[in-house]
Amino acid sequence: MNKARVELLPSEQGMSISLPMFISSVSAGFPLPAEDYIDTMFDLNEYLIGNKSSTFLLRVRGNSMCDVGIYEGSILVVDKSIEPADGNTVIAIVNGEFLVKIYKIQGNRHVLMAANKNYAPIVMGEGGYIWGVATNCINELL
Repeated sequence: MNKARVELLPSEQGMSISLPMFISSVSAGFPLPAEDYIDTMFDLNEYLIGNKSSTFLLRVRGNSMCDVGIYEGSILVVDKSIEPADGNTVIAIVNGEFLVKIYKIQGNRHVLMAANKNYAPIVMGEGGYIWGVATNCINELL
């Protein structure tokens, strides 16, 4: 099948959790000297959510977006207030189902592209529409 499906996750309104944020960054290349002190407290809600009233979390099912780091079980932060633009990762509703795809405008056609060569593009028809734009992706590492 040609779809990476998503499921809407329940939200806890008004919940804020601040976590310690270290001054130093972590290197993905050469080792950096470790610094053992905290710079500030960091609220993930402030970092991940631009517009609280229009932001939702969705869990991904399927592997059609794996080439852009969106995997089975990934959690997407989706903002319904953002106007979709060419190249955005979007949540679309096609034939009554939520899908996560890359939105492409090709002339007068609106196309949903997978990020996995094993899946064909979907040309959006009259029954489909963009529900929201994915702004962040949360993946487990373990």
